[in-house]
Amino acid sequence: MLAANLYGLLIAIPFFVVWPALYGAVWGLEKLLDALLTTFQSWLFLVLLILGMAAHEGLHAIGWQIFGRLPWGTVKFGFHLKTLTPYAHCPVPLPIRAYRLGGLLPGVALGLLPAALGVITGSGAWMLYGMLFSVAASGDLLSLWLLRRVPSDKFVEDHPSRVGCYVR
Repeated sequence: MLAANLYGLLIAIPFFVVWPALYGAVWGLEKLLDALLTTFQSWLFLVLLILGMAAHEGLHAIGWQIFGRLPWGTVKFGFHLKTLTPYAHCPVPLPIRAYRLGGLLPGVALGLLPAALGVITGSGAWMLYGMLFSVAASGDLLSLWLLRRVPSDKFVEDHPSRVGCYVR
């Protein structure tokens, strides 16, 4: 678990650098600093972050159910008290393609798209929201990186009680 957290941190660092650098290059450092100050002081932003954490897990579930052609309700949800994080768990094996697509979905929908929208429109709040959810997807990216050489005919099954999965 320690190694996974360290690798996840290494994956997250570029998101803390790239999104603010792009935003600052397009809109200026002053607007970036103003966005940081005003956005993080907003209660609405805090509410959106909390809702986004639930949406992140919901998007995993939706992706796995759609791309894996699973019945609705197959994916289970829970909350790890030790790490204070919600999770989605698929108790049945999924084709690797479905697992990958479901793994990418939250990072794209809640990270990449809002951050890009913020950079394009000058919305510091959207850029910061997208940056934070890009970082939140770093664990998913680590999992996908570790599965990069798994052949397309394989199935993946979530570990029942730990972070990670089995390849079948």
